[in-house]
Amino acid sequence: MNRKISKAWLFLILPLIGIAVFTMYPLFFGIYLSLFGQRGPRMWFVGFYNYLTVLKDPSFWGGFGLPIFILLVQVPIMLGIAVILSLILDSGRLKYPSLYRTFFFMPYAVPTIVSGLIWGYMFSSALSPFIPLLKSIGINVNFLSSGSLPWIMLNIMTWEWAGYNLVLIYSTLLSIPREISEQAKIDGANDFQTALYIKLPLLKTTLLILFIFSIIGSLQIFNEPMMLSGITNIPPNFTPSMYVYNQAFSYGSFTYATTAAIVLGAVIFVFSFFFLRLSMKQLEENIE
Repeated sequence: MNRKISKAWLFLILPLIGIAVFTMYPLFFGIYLSLFGQRGPRMWFVGFYNYLTVLKDPSFWGGFGLPIFILLVQVPIMLGIAVILSLILDSGRLKYPSLYRTFFFMPYAVPTIVSGLIWGYMFSSALSPFIPLLKSIGINVNFLSSGSLPWIMLNIMTWEWAGYNLVLIYSTLLSIPREISEQAKIDGANDFQTALYIKLPLLKTTLLILFIFSIIGSLQIFNEPMMLSGITNIPPNFTPSMYVYNQAFSYGSFTYATTAAIVLGAVIFVFSFFFLRLSMKQLEENIE
């Protein structure tokens, strides 16, 4: 038994060291820095003053508008598209489903920074191929106006992440025994009924996990709006992560930015934990 335990620790020691060095140490060091005030190179102990300031900071909390919009609007649309396309791929009515799966997955392979640049210039007033077409039919539009930016972000993030979610959902569908679908067809169910009443309920756990990942990603969105800020006017607190970045590297308030980042991490944890508990409770009730 001791020898087996030793082998287990041998396999675990490197990952544990990595977690300790690259995750736990920065976290605790960040908490330590958040207890100090800063002006240039000078630092002094302030206790929880930074936390109280962040909790009352309207600029920090004002940055949650876009993440909440993404969470409530973009994520359901993205997961809906991924589910529908996955069910179509799993229906067996398409030739070469692996080719379609690769095609849908390709946008995820593009780095988010590059995606932000590509779509930013696609919607820019100077380079967009869409604006001249719309002008030719009498429609004048500014894609990068403040009112349009949330919908532009919805478009970019759906393009980036729908294929990733599709692959995971489709993998779950492939793990469902074919006998279940065949039995449903024998009982008279068509493809739509099989997908709605047999396959879709079996995707609940996968969709739960993907939604939790989406909560985390939505609340810490940074790359896409940061890239768009180079070609249009975006406020420094457009998202909480942008607010943290600008506090640190534009204004030099590193300890305050660290505090805001810790508060943001706590908000993400609360959102994720609350949704996970609520969803698990519903799943347990359905099983009972």
